[in-house]
Amino acid sequence: MSNIQKTDIIKQVASNTGNSIKDCEVIINSFLNSIQSNLKNNDKISFIGFGAFNAKNIPESKGRNPATGKEITIAARRRVSFSVGKGFKDKVN
Repeated sequence: MSNIQKTDIIKQVASNTGNSIKDCEVIINSFLNSIQSNLKNNDKISFIGFGAFNAKNIPESKGRNPATGKEITIAARRRVSFSVGKGFKDKVN
C-alpha cells in the first residue's frame, strides 16, 4: 500500500488525458475549491456512482479535559462527511 498525494493524482490525470500537468493542476484545484465552497454554502454534492459529500453543523457541547478532568466547552463546528456510492464500492471491492 502506498500513500498517493495530490501531485500524483495530477500526474495520473495528465497522463490519462494527454493534457499538461499545469493544466490538470489548475482543473483539479478548481474542482476541489468548488467542492469546498459549495459545502460552505450548505450544499450537498452528489456524484452518481461515486458518492456524496455533506457538511453538518455540530453544536457547541461540553466535554472534559482528559489530563485534568476539568469541564471544557467544545466550540460549534462543521463536520464534512462522505458517503460512498455503490459504483465506487463495487470497484474497490
